[in-house]
Amino acid sequence: TDSLLVVSEQAKTLLESQGLSGDTAEYFPIQLLDRRGKKVQKPYWVVNLLRKVHCLAKSKSRCRKNDNPDLLGEYHVDTVVLIPKRIPPDAVLFRLGEAPGTLIIRSDLLTKIRRAKLQGLAIKEQGQP
Repeated sequence: TDSLLVVSEQAKTLLESQGLSGDTAEYFPIQLLDRRGKKVQKPYWVVNLLRKVHCLAKSKSRCRKNDNPDLLGEYHVDTVVLIPKRIPPDAVLFRLGEAPGTLIIRSDLLTKIRRAKLQGLAIKEQGQP
């Protein structure tokens, strides 16, 4: 799904420790407001993932060609199935090359996020709609 990844300082530190900086990700500070419109005091960041990996198994995924690939990416994907051998070993969090609005997270990074008790991620397992 098209996503805006907003993370806490703790999550940012974890992502950076996994190599998500420099040419793979950039971070922009953002001011969040609580339900009453007051500024949240803790820092938050928008993460722009720069790395795209073309690894969609089109014949096994539920996907269709986009009418406007320059704007939306080559495919609209409902169910993702990946070709693992196309994913570089250091790619722990990246944009799906065929559908850049779809973010892919490797299971070992997801485990680290859960162990750190970071919350707020909506995750779909590979092959699930």
